[in-house]
Amino acid sequence: MTKQPKEPHIVLLHGWGSNPSRWDEVKKHIRSGKVFVPFIPGFDPEKPLDMPYAIEDYTKWLESYIRSNNIKKPILIGHSNGGRIAAHYTALHQDISKLVLIASAGIQSTKMLFLLKKAIFKKLSTLGKKIVGNNANKGLAEKVLYKLAGESDYQRSSLVMKQTMQNMLEYDIEKDLLTVLCPTLCIWGTRDRSTPLWMGKKIHSFLPDSKMVVLDGSHHLHRETPDKLAGVIDSFVSL
Repeated sequence: MTKQPKEPHIVLLHGWGSNPSRWDEVKKHIRSGKVFVPFIPGFDPEKPLDMPYAIEDYTKWLESYIRSNNIKKPILIGHSNGGRIAAHYTALHQDISKLVLIASAGIQSTKMLFLLKKAIFKKLSTLGKKIVGNNANKGLAEKVLYKLAGESDYQRSSLVMKQTMQNMLEYDIEKDLLTVLCPTLCIWGTRDRSTPLWMGKKIHSFLPDSKMVVLDGSHHLHRETPDKLAGVIDSFVSL
């Protein structure tokens, strides 16, 4: 049996289009353990992906990262897309001692905007050609479609990352949540528009052993109130 380290190991997974440095303030305020914040594959400018990733690829990467850094029984924290990865990993591995989901992605929605995003991400190239062919207006038409989807990050992404985003959007973590047995904390912002509060409540309802904390803020609590966010994490880790 793997022993819990004296100082808890905390692995924090940033969201889509983000990077470890954006979590520096949260990391600085966390007092309850040693914090690891790796680059999620695809977002390190020095190491671009050479093929699209799916959720299984991210799970394999995280398993390798934990093993190579000698991380024992980690507390896994995931924000947004990082939460999707964290939830799937935890469902497959029994060595996660606690899970923290911050504004996690991964819950499918039947709302029109979400369905529109998926349709655009999946069909953008074909649709763009149908609308404008190969003329000079194609770039403008694509910008309009990206604007409708509300995802400028997608517009700036490489083809590999566009396919990766599509793969991740297609993955629903609902079945994973039902098999997460470790204590879990869900943290959400009241004004989150990317992963609205109703998604957080739904995720919380699926988890067998979870609590939920709602903070005043948007999808980016780590940048708006890093000290408060860290405090909530510390309280949970110390239980």
